[in-house]
Amino acid sequence: MASSTSLRSTRIPHNPFRFQKSLAYVVLINFVFLAVLQRSGYAVPVNAPLATLGGWINPLLWVNTVMLFVRAGQRIHFVSRLNGPVQGLLSIPRMFVNNLINFYAVCRAWRIYVGHLVSGKPIAWDKTSHTYLSNEALGKARSKIGEILVAWGVLTPEKLQASLETQLTCGKRLGELLMESSAISAVSLADAIAEQAELPRVSLDNVAVGHFAASLAFELQYAYRAVPFSTSDDGTLNVAVGRPLTQDEQDVVRRGAKANVAYFIASDAEITAELARHTRFAELARVRDGDAATLRVLPAEKTAGDQA
Repeated sequence: MASSTSLRSTRIPHNPFRFQKSLAYVVLINFVFLAVLQRSGYAVPVNAPLATLGGWINPLLWVNTVMLFVRAGQRIHFVSRLNGPVQGLLSIPRMFVNNLINFYAVCRAWRIYVGHLVSGKPIAWDKTSHTYLSNEALGKARSKIGEILVAWGVLTPEKLQASLETQLTCGKRLGELLMESSAISAVSLADAIAEQAELPRVSLDNVAVGHFAASLAFELQYAYRAVPFSTSDDGTLNVAVGRPLTQDEQDVVRRGAKANVAYFIASDAEITAELARHTRFAELARVRDGDAATLRVLPAEKTAGDQA
């Protein structure tokens, strides 16, 4: 819990400009309202000191306006490529709505943080609830990893076909073959797996993983490559995996964690790095590889097997 407090307290100061953006909206609405009144024939009083600053304010506002239109154009272009022209146009009003949402989120974060300083109430990880439409709701079939990567422009159809032909002879996973041939990065593969499995994405570099290592037995972490990295307000354990677990595997992890579990997709390299930090990683690796000198039944493994 202390780690969550430290994590939250270090993140709050990184968002001070949310207040300035919201204040800018108020000023913009005020100026638009005054401009409408002036166009309608109403006498609008002019602040003389402000008017005298027009020599440098006007060029600054024009530069800012041009940059705003460039950003909006880029957003429309890339959103349209991924989700269609309608979503591309809707991305413009969403820019303003998102800034307002972020503003209120920062206000709430400051309120919780100040309340913690005053009352000492611990700060828990506050995970935003996301709603993702299922493939059935979207009326489409589940895409394959290769199709997703090609659609994103990360992978060419020729490289995909070559990897599929190689897969027929070696039996390796497609993602593993693509990474071995340097066709894609580990991050792109994790993004595609998250897209296919309809699971949220997480980067383990941005969370305090070590503080939650005791939330799940390391034997289970190692067996299923599942790394706990936070807990939600309701006690749900957030776990990062490199691939979606089967229902039976999820049941084993849930019983081992003795809590509800929410799954996130992380890159395989990040999961390997976090598992390697554990003191028992080398021992379990030798057991997995069949080292006769160390091959033995571990008590914790028996417990995990009984639970399974």
